[in-house]
Amino acid sequence: CIVLDDQNMDDHKLGMNKVARRNIRVSLGGRVSVRPCGPLPDGRSVHVLPTDDTIQGLTGNLVDSFLKPYFYEAFRPVRRGDRFLVRGGFRAVEFLVVGVDPDEHVTVCPSTVILCEGE
Repeated sequence: CIVLDDQNMDDHKLGMNKVARRNIRVSLGGRVSVRPCGPLPDGRSVHVLPTDDTIQGLTGNLVDSFLKPYFYEAFRPVRRGDRFLVRGGFRAVEFLVVGVDPDEHVTVCPSTVILCEGE
């Protein structure tokens, strides 16, 4: 996750969306510890797969329709095992990160190859 300062948030509290909570396996009201992790390497490639129940009846190229707009110049950090939700075309598709190169954690940048094939 990327941490942003919010002057409206009480000290010692933070807000995070459902997807972030799921990735770190914490429920509402749970305790978390936040620490800097330093710069992440730029990803050479990320391999993501959609969850089956979110693509039923969906046709077309998922990379062009969902993933490229989601990652375009956003410099999003990802790690193997992360799940994320992408909205587009009046649909929401959930993806699972199944592989990253060169490390377990990377930043998806404009030069990162996005793979979305396999099972």
